[in-house]
Amino acid sequence: MATSCPNFDFKGTAVPYDDGCHFSNISCRFLTYLDHPMIHKVKYDDVESGKQGVMRGHVAGVLYMSNNFTAYAEKRVDKGKDIEEEDLELSEIKVWMDMSNRQIGQAIKYKLIDLYRHFQEDIFSDCKFLPGFAKYPVNVDFYYGHEDDTFTIYMLPGSLITIMFFMGAMMTSQTIITDRHDGVWDRSTVAGVTSLEITLTHFLLQAAVTLVQVSLVIITAFAVFQMEYNGQMWLIFLIVFMQGICGMSYGFWVSVIASDHSMANTILTGIFLPMMLLCGLMWPTEAMPIGLRYFARSLPFTISIEALRNVSKKGWLITNPGVYNGMCVSLFWTLLFGLVSVYLIKTKR
Repeated sequence: MATSCPNFDFKGTAVPYDDGCHFSNISCRFLTYLDHPMIHKVKYDDVESGKQGVMRGHVAGVLYMSNNFTAYAEKRVDKGKDIEEEDLELSEIKVWMDMSNRQIGQAIKYKLIDLYRHFQEDIFSDCKFLPGFAKYPVNVDFYYGHEDDTFTIYMLPGSLITIMFFMGAMMTSQTIITDRHDGVWDRSTVAGVTSLEITLTHFLLQAAVTLVQVSLVIITAFAVFQMEYNGQMWLIFLIVFMQGICGMSYGFWVSVIASDHSMANTILTGIFLPMMLLCGLMWPTEAMPIGLRYFARSLPFTISIEALRNVSKKGWLITNPGVYNGMCVSLFWTLLFGLVSVYLIKTKR
């Protein structure tokens, strides 16, 4: 920013008259809209110094308004399509951004656009223009969600399911490997206990623990942190619980193919990052290449995350395909991991 406005007063910045509106010091008026917690203004003596600040990483961007910006902005409004190209260019607010950090850059970009929209609406209101004249010609309404929804609400379904899946997998794999190393598994087999009975025993025990874990996670998210949801709570609980059970089955399979704790931890942590990146938690599946999208949607909890989001954000019921498909995928992977694990145990014996 290369502009200073000492002792600025809003009065008289936009004065209507018969054929239009007279502007005065509207560049200073716009700068007052930048007094926002998200934006920290730094004054530079000229544009080149500001650009150097961006290049050296001192600031996230440079905003510049030309000399006599107010007069050119008034021409832009009065002349409309008949304005000359040079006047049109001088009536623009120029911004140079550092987009190396895309999250910060995009956030500032859209915040500037939003603040300018509010500024223009207030100016035109003072000029007694039609209220809709300053608005975008595209009117966007929201059927689901709100314009000011935080990114946390979007990430919540993926976070809940990812936590429960890998928590169940880690807990089950470590417990079973410990039992096997301590000789509990072999002694049970010698005593006549079948592989299916051992599996069911572990399943019931771990399912009870998972039930408690899911309850704590749900209470923390929706009761303690007051996260917003629109659907039925029992359905949200069921989807998360089924993913916890699916994670248990995955952990059981890992415990069968892993010889010790180190190998099990390597498998679990090695698969964690790829599955987290491809499940739609941070990278929407719609933005993936076609082949990768089909692969991502075949993972154990990608469609389940979409199902949970459909319930929590859209209020869909269990009869909707966008909900029960996610539950069916959880059930499929649970059975697949379980059956493969039992088969491998029998072949090893």
